[in-house]
Amino acid sequence: MNKIDIENLFYIDSINGFNLALKSYNPHKDILVTDNPFIASDSITKNYVLDISKYVEDLFKEAFFVVNIDKIEWESKLKNILNLPKKDLQLQWNDKKNKRTFFIENYIHAPLENSSNRAVNYINKYMYN
Repeated sequence: MNKIDIENLFYIDSINGFNLALKSYNPHKDILVTDNPFIASDSITKNYVLDISKYVEDLFKEAFFVVNIDKIEWESKLKNILNLPKKDLQLQWNDKKNKRTFFIENYIHAPLENSSNRAVNYINKYMYN
């Protein structure tokens, strides 16, 4: 990959945003970035944008306990998590705290208040009481 001098980095979060960015986009000096898998896989936008959705997905997996029900082994993975001793579960949960905080602060938003923090506080209250 050749090095280029970047003048503008456009974060694209919607098709409308993509269309707006293209008005001033210079393919020799600018980069379009998205963490939205729908935009990254769109037949038109995928040729223009740098997809960081895999990074966000990996960060999510590092921040939370993830059981993907689309996988064949999802039931055994869930059982393994649920069968952990409470102390081990809490230790693993606490080990994920920094990544979880980063993920929540950077990727989960609510218009009026931070619903993600309310949910995490509820989970913590349930686990520690």
